[in-house]
Amino acid sequence: MSKRQGGRPKEVNDFYPTPKSAVLPLIPFLPDGLRYYEPCAGAGDLIKHLDGDGRMCVGACDIAPRADFIEQRDCLKLLYADIKFVDVFITNPPHTHELLAPIIDHLVKYRPTWLLLPHDWIATKQASPFLDYCSHIKVIGRMKIYPGSPSTGFDNFVWARFTNQFTNTKFVGRDF
Repeated sequence: MSKRQGGRPKEVNDFYPTPKSAVLPLIPFLPDGLRYYEPCAGAGDLIKHLDGDGRMCVGACDIAPRADFIEQRDCLKLLYADIKFVDVFITNPPHTHELLAPIIDHLVKYRPTWLLLPHDWIATKQASPFLDYCSHIKVIGRMKIYPGSPSTGFDNFVWARFTNQFTNTKFVGRDF
């Protein structure tokens, strides 16, 4: 997840729990009555932080789920029939390019997709093919990746919304 993991080994399947502090800046962008699908759900942290106030997770999957309510499934195998009642995808995806690029390609075919990403990713060569389809970038700043860690981490993060249509990007700065 991070280029500076403080000597920690990389997590299996790129699993990093989503902290509540990362979810709060996204909420103003999500209308009441929103039905979303969490395609890289892990232990369901994002769902726990996001559900309520008119938002409802109507499906969740992961290749290696860490909670009973999450279906074991590769999100790249999702079909339109699986998400026909979904308004948007919202997830903290694996950040390894070999996994992230196919996930973006697949999900945006069906629905707009909000992804929690390292801010630096936007400046990479790998991001270039996707940026013309990025409608929003909401800066959230640094976040604590490792529960129990004394620091908030070294990397800044953003929520990025991708669609299947060319768009101008709306960049929204950090809330203080």
